[in-house]
Amino acid sequence: MHDLLNDAIINIKNRERVGKKQCIVKPVSRLLIDILRIFQKEGYIGEFELEEDGRGNNIKIKLIHRINDCGVIKPRYPITNRRVKSLLGTARGNIQNMFRGATEGIDYKLKILYSHFPMNVKVQGQSVVIENFIGEKHPRKSKILDNVNVEIKQQDITVSGIDKEKVAQTAANMEQATKISNLDPRVFQDGIYIVEKDGKPIE
Repeated sequence: MHDLLNDAIINIKNRERVGKKQCIVKPVSRLLIDILRIFQKEGYIGEFELEEDGRGNNIKIKLIHRINDCGVIKPRYPITNRRVKSLLGTARGNIQNMFRGATEGIDYKLKILYSHFPMNVKVQGQSVVIENFIGEKHPRKSKILDNVNVEIKQQDITVSGIDKEKVAQTAANMEQATKISNLDPRVFQDGIYIVEKDGKPIE
């Protein structure tokens, strides 16, 4: 049994590789059209149109040589049309984040707070080192993911990079590293807290 969506994607990729300016894809499905709209919106293909050739519908796609590789991921269980639309929305969001990250950068802002013991926070290699947290003798550390930059100015920390997930995880690592579990959080509010996610303040 043929995977029609996979066949269509392979056809597009192969035509791109040999330098063709357009590609004809058939048969047509609503899912394929939705995916092509995402490709077009994000600048991977040009215009496309639905045509009737007397033997069923096909889609003519203008190629602009922006695709390096692409493929289809197959779920191991049945999914509903609603779930497909949800996955497409997630894919679109990820693609948009990659484009915006590469052109504008993604940044998270954190605040160093303490009331009992002054903390010393510094970048050391691929780690953020937190010294004297609530008076502890041994420093705490949090991991900085690859291609993520951490800048510390007094009590303000900026985490930036082109990959939103890595930036978010690096910021979360710092917040988690200063989590207090054995003291009353109403009294001890020392820690490093995320206060802004990519321009959006945390309320």
